[in-house]
Parts: sequence; structure tokens; C-alpha cells
Amino acid sequence: MENSDLDLISHLKPSKIVKIMKDPVASAKAVHLIYTSDAETAGITRKKTGKKYSYYKDGEKIKDKEEITRINKLVIPPAWENVWICALDNGHLQATGFDLKQRKQYRYHPLWSALRNHTKFYRMLQFGYALPDIRLQVEKDLALRNFEKEKSSH
Repeated sequence: MENSDLDLISHLKPSKIVKIMKDPVASAKAVHLIYTSDAETAGITRKKTGKKYSYYKDGEKIKDKEEITRINKLVIPPAWENVWICALDNGHLQATGFDLKQRKQYRYHPLWSALRNHTKFYRMLQFGYALPDIRLQVEKDLALRNFEKEKSSH
């Protein structure tokens, strides 16, 4: 990630951050990324050939060195199965796959990760504002005499 990318995030006004925080599409757009999904966006697949991987887009083997370098820089673990790689270099989600325990794993664009880290502070503020109401509800729930449905559903 280049300094100009970080500048893009650091120059976002707090009002803009609060506005886009709950909208992932707008968040991606704010930092010149495209919101992508492995379920909705055609991607690149990989196939092991010997000790290396070959990558395929629309059934055709990718031969472009720059594209292969971009994919290799994602450092997708060899143990991942059913790997999907974003065909766009500016997709917010760059790769997904399943680990040995069949848990879905994700690789995000570095700019997306930086943006999400930058906005954590603002999300904590919102949590802080909600905390008194949460505490009040917990006190009410704990005060109930019997273990009722209401008590267990909050």
C-alpha cells in the first residue's frame, strides 16, 4: 500500500466516516475500491500443478505475469480449498477459501483493512453511547425471578 492510499483514508472527514461506516458499498467507494462478493462476482480459481499453482479465469489459464504476481502477493495458504480470487485488483475482498476445518477465510485489499482499522474508533463511540441502555436491560433481565423466555432472548 502506498502513502497516497493512506492519505486517502486519513483525509476522510469524521462526518464522512460516520456516514459511510454502516454501508460497506459506500465505504469501499470512498477509498476507490469496488465492493465485491465471492457469491456474486466471477473470479479466478486455482489448481495445483506440481508444487505450484495455476490460475484460471473463465476456464482459461492466466499467463499474464503481473496478474500472477498480484495473486501470489495475496499469500493464500496452500491448505485453503475452494479458493476464489477477485479478478479486480481494486476489489475490497481479494480472496476467500476454506481452511482444513472447513471454516471460511478471507483476504481483504490492504486499503479496505486500513479503512476498517481507521473506523474502529468511531464504532467504539457508538458502542459507548449504547452501553448505558445495554446495562439497564441486563439489570432488568437479571432481576427477573424465573428463567423466562424474555430473560434468555436478549
